[in-house]
Amino acid sequence: MNERLTDLLDRFAGRRVAVVGDLVADFFVYGEATRVSREAPVLIVEHERDQLSLGGAANAAHNVKALGGEPLVVGLVGADIYGEMLLAELQARGIDTRLTKRVAGRPTTTKQRIAASGLHTTYQQLVRVDRGSREPVSGPLEQELRAALVEAAGAAEAVVGSDYGYGMFSPALIGDLPAIAHAAGRQALVDSRYQMLSFKKADLLTPNEPEAAAACRCAIRHDDDVRYAADTALREADAGAVAVTRGKKGMFLRSRDGAGEFLPIYGSDQIADVTGAGDTVMAVFALAAACGGELALAGRLATVAAGLAVMKHGAAVVTPDEIRAALERNPWREP
Repeated sequence: MNERLTDLLDRFAGRRVAVVGDLVADFFVYGEATRVSREAPVLIVEHERDQLSLGGAANAAHNVKALGGEPLVVGLVGADIYGEMLLAELQARGIDTRLTKRVAGRPTTTKQRIAASGLHTTYQQLVRVDRGSREPVSGPLEQELRAALVEAAGAAEAVVGSDYGYGMFSPALIGDLPAIAHAAGRQALVDSRYQMLSFKKADLLTPNEPEAAAACRCAIRHDDDVRYAADTALREADAGAVAVTRGKKGMFLRSRDGAGEFLPIYGSDQIADVTGAGDTVMAVFALAAACGGELALAGRLATVAAGLAVMKHGAAVVTPDEIRAALERNPWREP
């Protein structure tokens, strides 16, 4: 099995993936808190440094790039400093942003976190300030994004929809994404926080357990509940397959024609941070689709990549070398 997994991993190099979705700037302000303001009972944070990280669809694209693929991003940012910084960060990592639109009057979706430390303590997040609009795109902007999606699908070998609910996907674009991908002969893979069942005829849906439960109107307590949610998603979205990610319980993978299988988490179940792990899973499935990889094999490789990602803090990425080294240390064993 290890040889098959590494063979698939080797085929990821240079594969082109269109990543379409909500681009998010994760902006961190770090400082030291040593006193309380005389103006109000609040901490005064002495600024030390800022850091911008890639979030949302930008993190999905970053994961594709880290695994050896070539992402092409379709999305939008505002004509503001956070949009400039987000585009610069993507470009610095060699990610193609030529189909990303800069939009005046619509702020870049930004999650600004202020974290402070004491003299002998670690950083703790004090507050988060969110900027952006959840209003779905419309009018000329919607048509521009649709044209960009058509161009990206024609240039890529697989199409990813990364929907975080920040307005990139209007009702029309939700229906367009699978149809445009299929018209170009590409698979459409969708990770949608709130609208999974609306992406009809997607080749793969990748919800986590809470997203699957909400979409399928059920509570997930046991394995049978996961099966029910996956079957419901396949039926109601007319999807080709669904991968329900389950944190330390691994993944449930079910195709339209298969019985489904539970894949355990790879490595330790002592998880450091699940932030962005879904983007890692999606990147593996997308690159496997781009190179014609088998779904079941991609699922196994995705659990390995996710198992490494959750051991890192923040929206982390995983490299092929890290995956190969992990498989050498701890070969995949069938459940």
